[in-house]
Amino acid sequence: MPPGRRVALCSQSDSLGLPSLAVYRAAADAVGWTRLREIRYAPDNRDPEGLVATMLQGDPDVLCWCSSSPPMIEAMTEAAFRAGFRGRILSCTADNYPRMIARTSVGFMEGYTFQFPDFDDPLLAEATFFFRRPRAFFDTYNQRFPAQWSAVSWEYASILDLWHNAVETADTVEPVSVLAAMKRAQEMPHAFGPARWIGSALFGIDNALVGDWPVVQIKQGKARIVEFGSILDRLARHGQSLHRQFSDLGQLWHQRLAAQAQAKAGLESAADLTIPATAVSDPRSATVSCIRWLLRYRGRRWH
Repeated sequence: MPPGRRVALCSQSDSLGLPSLAVYRAAADAVGWTRLREIRYAPDNRDPEGLVATMLQGDPDVLCWCSSSPPMIEAMTEAAFRAGFRGRILSCTADNYPRMIARTSVGFMEGYTFQFPDFDDPLLAEATFFFRRPRAFFDTYNQRFPAQWSAVSWEYASILDLWHNAVETADTVEPVSVLAAMKRAQEMPHAFGPARWIGSALFGIDNALVGDWPVVQIKQGKARIVEFGSILDRLARHGQSLHRQFSDLGQLWHQRLAAQAQAKAGLESAADLTIPATAVSDPRSATVSCIRWLLRYRGRRWH
């Protein structure tokens, strides 16, 4: 987390933004920050100037964009620069940060903190991680797709590696067998080291592969990893707070299912709906639709 004491947060009011808001609420509380202001905006909001102006009321040290969309993050970052903000910015992503620097300044973007590194980072070069030749992948990607590197550019290759390893273990491409191979002993490596399948408390199924994850800051115009933090350790210390924030925003898995059922059936109340019992660790208990829904919320959203 960047240095600060007073934070203003914003996030879009949809199924991606609200869980992210819960995460950043819990993170702010964990480090003792005062949450000055919180804005939940409609996904089609096109007024970054207005959002930022409201967030700046109360003179925050930190502006947090949570998991806003990359275009909105760019627009709000530029709006904060024009408004004269001189604190720190915290966000899930910083896609195309060179363009944000060009439209603001190197000094303004210094210390911008997010979660997704460039794969030419020195701390990835010699580390024993589970991604093949990260610098070569980064260079090749940028040659083929100039200025298109994003938070998820590397994830497709990484996931393919995980799938390929599981196929070799299972000796089949049959999906249920491959998934079972992935979840053997509830542990397997991901891009940044050993990780564990968790998530049932929040999402109803252990489909989040969680381990260490990099903390990234912009330093002199370049994204650099400043540390690797253990998400599992943080959850051990602050998991109850995170669960409470998810619950307060109605984002626990059973709350979401109840809300969907209420909306679909036109019920006046979903209070009589109970939490269904599931074998959340058994891959055979997950329907395809549930897997697709839950995989949208990966370990990275829990920082």
